[in-house]
Amino acid sequence: MIRYHSEATIERSTSDVFSFLLDAERYSEWTEMTDTSWEDSGPPRVGSRGRFRLPGSPFGGDLDMEIVEFEADQRVVFRITHPSVTWIARSIVSPDGDGTHLTYAGEMTIHGWRRILEPMIRAEVSRGEAAEVDRLKALLEAETRTAVPA
Repeated sequence: MIRYHSEATIERSTSDVFSFLLDAERYSEWTEMTDTSWEDSGPPRVGSRGRFRLPGSPFGGDLDMEIVEFEADQRVVFRITHPSVTWIARSIVSPDGDGTHLTYAGEMTIHGWRRILEPMIRAEVSRGEAAEVDRLKALLEAETRTAVPA
């Protein structure tokens, strides 16, 4: 099993950060995910399902995602499935001064022949997930700076 864990303090409100974590249309701005969409309309909630792609990964085709835990403005947990991987991804937000503390963590289980790639995937996941947190922080804080008149 591959585990990852990253944390950051983001200079945005908890509700802003949490809303952004659920905005599938913007995932490609800060993650490697592409073609991301929710199946149903309305706000994401427990049971919401969607799919995405990870170009350049060993997981070709669509990956399915489902929200399995949800506490508004606090916590969302996704279960991501593909014939080659089962992945639990957790995002937890909490107030931190004038900003938000984000914990971004999860675990992946590789299935089938791709298990031989686990050492390589482990290193990439560790770097990649930490980089996503950095990009998310930079993107959200840049939006705050451009929205505030000088």
